Amino acid sequence: MLEDILEPKEVIIFKQPFDFEYNGTSFNELAMTNKRIVFYKRTGLIFKKDNTSSTPLKNINSVHFQEKGVIRKKGILEIDLGMGDPIGLEGNPSEIKYIYNKILSNL
Repeated sequence: MLEDILEPKEVIIFKQPFDFEYNGTSFNELAMTNKRIVFYKRTGLIFKKDNTSSTPLKNINSVHFQEKGVIRKKGILEIDLGMGDPIGLEGNPSEIKYIYNKILSNL
């Protein structure tokens, strides 16, 4: 569970089921705590394995939301960490905008 990887005094602000790829690894949940953004996936039927990656909130320089398309719209979220390429997430515009607003309101 995502809660198992939290540090002491770390609290989940929001979590959103969301299939995406980050740094070549697929994840199915995005969460934001009072300290970091967490990318998470639990695998295995019998023997559960947690796969996680995270970045501290203090490393976020900017967050950018864009909507593309006319008929088949998609939302694009870019999280700039100031270390080369930004983290890019694409998907349903309303889901992406929700994530964008949550991140912005907690920076």
